[in-house]
Amino acid sequence: MQHWGSPEHHFHTISSPLATQIPQAAGVAYALRRDPARRGKNCAAVYFGEGAASEGDFHAGMLFSSVIASPTLFIARNNGFAISTPSSEQYFGDGIAARGAGYGIDTIRVDGNDVLAVLSATRDARRRCIESGRGVLLEAMTYRFSLLLHLLIVELADFGLTSAELVTTQHRTTRLPTVNGKKSKIVSASITPLPVIGSSSRTAGGGPMRRKTR
Repeated sequence: MQHWGSPEHHFHTISSPLATQIPQAAGVAYALRRDPARRGKNCAAVYFGEGAASEGDFHAGMLFSSVIASPTLFIARNNGFAISTPSSEQYFGDGIAARGAGYGIDTIRVDGNDVLAVLSATRDARRRCIESGRGVLLEAMTYRFSLLLHLLIVELADFGLTSAELVTTQHRTTRLPTVNGKKSKIVSASITPLPVIGSSSRTAGGGPMRRKTR
């Protein structure tokens, strides 16, 4: 496997181990904050899936960026699966966004299938990250599709999971929060219960939602 990077474009190479890039990004952001020439101008962005958020490195990076204060933009792509593990077997709560409040950082949840909403949310998250000098969590709600899903169905047959069960689980993740145009809603660390964007079977605007059992 080849991992590409570009020092010229400030793009670090991808790490093969799961979630190791998260605390690394927090460290980079801390270095940016200590640099007078880049303080208040730049932040470090790190991408990961909801599966990586189950790793200890996720919490280490979040804690670092909130307590020591480093402008880190955590971008979580929640597509309902961590390789072959559905999100229903990873956490009981409502996604990754709820964890941001626990670390006292601003959190945004956005429809990951709406490119304009993601662009707007990312710009807003970057602004908040740089202005506060601390981490910001952005969760993009999406779902897995393409040839990869088909390959997983074939592969998971070895684990006793039928294609019908996998597809049914996959379809549950398509009911996403609705984002109108470029709008996104900020979830402040001080707001309880957690408000979310739109209404769907996966989220409830009136409060936190408990995931239904199968």
